[in-house]
Amino acid sequence: MVSYLTQNGTMDPGLLYEPPFTDIHNEGLDGVFGDAGATKIIHLLQDIEQRAAA
Repeated sequence: MVSYLTQNGTMDPGLLYEPPFTDIHNEGLDGVFGDAGATKIIHLLQDIEQRAAA
């Protein structure tokens, strides 16, 4: 995720439910961090995207 953000500046949270992220756990983000953790990460990515657009 950090590498992707470094290269692209923002990241669509949907990408966290596709390979290579599903290689770690078949449920992607939710499987690795649980529902609460996944929600926090998605909000963080949305915040980064809003700040990048400003």
